[in-house]
Amino acid sequence: MTFNLWAKQHIHLVFHNPEVVNIKSKILEGNYPTRRMVYFSDMKDVKAKKTALVKVVKELVKLMDESK
Repeated sequence: MTFNLWAKQHIHLVFHNPEVVNIKSKILEGNYPTRRMVYFSDMKDVKAKKTALVKVVKELVKLMDESK
């Protein structure tokens, strides 16, 4: 995962892994073959999406382990 440090209007996280496309989550955006994005508008939005973000990270780690 990387942070897009150039974005000024929001926090932009990029999940770079082909397994992320197999995760169903409302916070994941984009339709790229190997990555998905998550955006946060402010700290309130971060807190609102925290549970979903933790779930995405855990699911991605699980999928990565299974693909070995």
